[in-house]
Amino acid sequence: MRVFVKRLCAGFKTRAGTMILVAASVAFPSSTVAVESGASNWGMGMVAFGAGLIPEPGFHFANFTQYMPVTISQNFTFGGNLISNLDIDITANFFLPTFAGKIDAWDARYKVMGVFPFITLNGRYRSKTADNEHGHKFMNRGDPGLEMTIGWHKDDFLGQEGLSLDYAPGLLVVSTWGKYSRGEVLNTGKNRWTIQPNFSYTLFHEPTGIELSQRIMYAVNLRNDKTNYNSGDEFHFDWALGKRFGKGWQAGLFGYFYHQVTGDSGRGAVVGNLKGRAWGVGPIVQYGTEIGEMPVMAALRVQKVLQHRDRTDDDSVMFNFAVSF
Repeated sequence: MRVFVKRLCAGFKTRAGTMILVAASVAFPSSTVAVESGASNWGMGMVAFGAGLIPEPGFHFANFTQYMPVTISQNFTFGGNLISNLDIDITANFFLPTFAGKIDAWDARYKVMGVFPFITLNGRYRSKTADNEHGHKFMNRGDPGLEMTIGWHKDDFLGQEGLSLDYAPGLLVVSTWGKYSRGEVLNTGKNRWTIQPNFSYTLFHEPTGIELSQRIMYAVNLRNDKTNYNSGDEFHFDWALGKRFGKGWQAGLFGYFYHQVTGDSGRGAVVGNLKGRAWGVGPIVQYGTEIGEMPVMAALRVQKVLQHRDRTDDDSVMFNFAVSF
């Protein structure tokens, strides 16, 4: 399976870098990379179909896996180290346990979701202090987080029969509890808190089966106190457009847009006051069914980076599944 994924990714690969090294898409090359470690505390393109939906009350579990073979020669910082070359395979697994419920007084639903990333890193790097050194981290913990969301459902939206709207504001807080060492090059944690308000919606037209979903996010990054690096604030959104067909199938396109609003700063920002920008797109296929009375869903997607600046996003293959109890 790993060989298949690596070959598939190789067909989409560009000279870029990692999209996520978290707890965790024709490029214009640059000589530097913004945001410490060149990666966000959220995987770009993670949210797709059903972004604005709050699940039925009860317990739910989802797993999101992303694989990226990465080769970059841009300058960026890892754990206070200035890196000039990186060739590494990244596998990120996000475990997402969720509890959902109702607020009858507001005619709303809510969910509380834990985000528990585990990262595998394997490859070589070159830095000022280490020349072509091999590094391997197997399933080390990334930075965990907690998200709280409340949502509403509207039928016949804008007076259009068969058009429904689900929308949900939320707040994600990512901690610094991942594996991190000041002198380590390949850290799976980032040692910076991130506070990320977000807004998600899903428009679905039942007569045609067409869905448009989007999640809009603004990430406020706090200082890494071990490296004195202040990563800038980030605006980004994930989206998906597709059609439901057959029994339980859905297919279409998904992607993301990323723009760093404020530049990096602090003594640790040795590559300067930078602002990253990127966007990517790719196909997605999803299938949902029931096993007994238990709803299950699985999705496969491939994401291609179409443009980036001062950013280490890379092409990737993603697989996720969810089950409701």
